[in-house]
Amino acid sequence: MSDSTENEIIDESDRRIADRRRQFLKVSDDLLWPELASVRALMSITKVIVLACGIIMFYLAFWPNFFEGVNFVVGGVLLFIAQGLNETSRRLREFKESHSVVDLRRFFESLKQLWISICVAVVGATAYYALIGIESLL
Repeated sequence: MSDSTENEIIDESDRRIADRRRQFLKVSDDLLWPELASVRALMSITKVIVLACGIIMFYLAFWPNFFEGVNFVVGGVLLFIAQGLNETSRRLREFKESHSVVDLRRFFESLKQLWISICVAVVGATAYYALIGIESLL
């Protein structure tokens, strides 16, 4: 067997391995993207609504006698959630551009962090309101 034939066989083998690797790392648009596109649209709409509500709450926090502390906390929680939605949406956009499994994994990690952030924000706000309620009872 000549060297050129061996090199052609090795090159063909390398191409097959590279093709298999690409197939493994690529996620089919036909199977996954339509569902993720609707998730991204929902996140974008939710982000705009949450951001608007957060800004309104912060604005109302500076009006006299209008539950200043309550609006400040709720506004902060909503802005915190909007930031998490923005990060998750960015990860989904990165996945759309690259179609790699790694970016899909990052998107799901970001989604998990978003839910943890929402839970922490809700628990923190509930604790704040509980302290206000206990203080008013004393």
